[in-house]
Amino acid sequence: MTVFVCIAVILGIFISIFLSKKRFGLSAFGLAVGAIISNVWAYEISLLLGSFSNYMNSFYIAIGSGLVILLPAYLLFSRNTVYKTKMMRLLGSLAFTILALAFLIEPLGSFVVLTDLPGEIYRNFVSYKNIIIGSGLIIAVLEVLFSKSESSKKDHEH
Repeated sequence: MTVFVCIAVILGIFISIFLSKKRFGLSAFGLAVGAIISNVWAYEISLLLGSFSNYMNSFYIAIGSGLVILLPAYLLFSRNTVYKTKMMRLLGSLAFTILALAFLIEPLGSFVVLTDLPGEIYRNFVSYKNIIIGSGLIIAVLEVLFSKSESSKKDHEH
């Protein structure tokens, strides 16, 4: 059951990014901001979520952390430009999903017990988490630096 929750989260992130057509760079920065804020506020948000129930468990902490990590990225969508081709949308969505998973791997792992092949995949992903985050943020910086917004293209035409 918990493996299906993880798959649903991953697919939900990928599909939402793909359908939005938004670029990877600015949204990746939102994930980084969310991860920093999560370190500060996740416990308090989990207490709030847990107050709606009779008991507190790791599920509420994972949900609180996940929401705090993802929220800034989704809020920055309105300020983000779009990809023009499906291939770039696919690559950007895949990159964002992998980066989001790297940021979410610890909150997800706090309530998911994985064994056998899923557990091995999880442990390998955790061991490369910092490399994935560092590489993803470098790619995000490069994309923001080298992508032209619609307004800058219009300025050069005049």
